Amino acid sequence: MKDYLKAYEIVMTTLSPVFVGSGHEYAKKEYLFLSDNRIGILDMQKLCMLMKTKGISEEFEKYYINDNKTPLDVWVNNHGISETDIYECTRYIISRGDNVLSRKTRTQIMEHIKDPYENPYIPGSSIKGMLKTIILSGMLIENGKKYDFERNSFLRDVNTRESRTRYMKRNIANIETKAFNTLGYNADKLSDSVNSNMSGLIVGDSDALSNEQMVLCQKIERHTDGTEKRLNLLRECIKPGTEIRFVLTLDETRFPLGIEEILEYIDIFDKMYYESFVRYYKGMECLSQGTVFLGGGTGYLTKTITYPLLGYEKAIDVVPRIFENSGVSREHKHYMDKRLKVSPHILKMTKFEGRYYQMGMCNFRVKGK
Repeated sequence: MKDYLKAYEIVMTTLSPVFVGSGHEYAKKEYLFLSDNRIGILDMQKLCMLMKTKGISEEFEKYYINDNKTPLDVWVNNHGISETDIYECTRYIISRGDNVLSRKTRTQIMEHIKDPYENPYIPGSSIKGMLKTIILSGMLIENGKKYDFERNSFLRDVNTRESRTRYMKRNIANIETKAFNTLGYNADKLSDSVNSNMSGLIVGDSDALSNEQMVLCQKIERHTDGTEKRLNLLRECIKPGTEIRFVLTLDETRFPLGIEEILEYIDIFDKMYYESFVRYYKGMECLSQGTVFLGGGTGYLTKTITYPLLGYEKAIDVVPRIFENSGVSREHKHYMDKRLKVSPHILKMTKFEGRYYQMGMCNFRVKGK
């Protein structure tokens, strides 16, 4: 390997369930409850072939199209189809976990991303996006005065009313350009992606995992007083205690930080996250060293730079306005956030083996260090 390329084997151990979505959701007729607290994700082509061999394909077609009340489990049992038959029609089987949904309360299941062999994994792009947020947050916290112009522009434009996908997109892009576009390959257009030093942060996909390392987790919202609300939403998650391994390569001719600086930024981010957010929830502890938040369902602070850019005192006033001006319904009561001293005022949680967890927590470690 060329001397300016530094490769590191990274081990991320999941501290809580981790979900990286494929974008697909399984409808209620695409899975079945099985014995031993498991759920089978169905191969619909194989299931249709089974119905044909049983001589009930027409009945199944009518049921599938027209009957939205009868659970698939009930229909299958009523037609004498055994669990052994169903096993032959599954794409894969996953643990049902601690969710409290019953057969009568069906919901869609959000699929974790998988490789062509149906093995879960973490795309390098997801890990790089996580690291980009952590690094930019660290830069804003350490060198706040450098971004005074961008901060003032952000505060000036915060009352703009736009959709959530477009809201203040230009402001964030300007901050990222100033932080990362330092290579000078296109001096006439600083925002051109060819100028981004992030091209020197190269993250490979993780090693494949197995479906035995997966579990279905229910979305739980915890309020500052400790009360909670369970939602009819299940995610395929990587179980706590699983090692996610991948290679991170730094091109020293492009990327300005070393691996030790990245690790320092992780701890800076964790301190900001705890002091600005988690400490306002009853029963929550400080984060352990090297904690990162990966994937979906981890919450606003793990995906944005508002708090690192503005600091807690300004952010607690501004963030509720961001929600209001980007179309979040008043039913979510973000107008109460400032009084509660935390915004947003809901902590994204789940439950696994009787214990509550924040979503997406991992320990980030460089192998050999």
